[in-house]
Amino acid sequence: MKQISFTIPGEPRLQKRHRDRKGGGKFDPSDKDKESFLAQAMAQCRPDEPTKGSLHLFVLCYGKLPGDWDNYGKLVSDALAGIYYANDKQIRLATVSLCYSKNPRTEVYLSPLEEVRE
Repeated sequence: MKQISFTIPGEPRLQKRHRDRKGGGKFDPSDKDKESFLAQAMAQCRPDEPTKGSLHLFVLCYGKLPGDWDNYGKLVSDALAGIYYANDKQIRLATVSLCYSKNPRTEVYLSPLEEVRE
């Protein structure tokens, strides 16, 4: 696998906390944001099949950015699971950077991570 990279224009979205349904159970209020993110990513580059092995996910978020860094990374990680990699357990190294910018966007870089064995 070579590095995969793409840029999603617009204000970065963050993973929102799951909510309780009135009739019981939970729902993810970020589902539409994840679907939109994935559709925009696939329009730029779509792998033939999910990548195997350990991965490094590098996310650069530019914009106004209220909220915690991990919530931005989690939305990206969840959105790409199943298409770009089988499961987000494959992400062994994640880097998420938040930068103020008047040109809001999310840049994503996904690359193989060599496993160190002793």
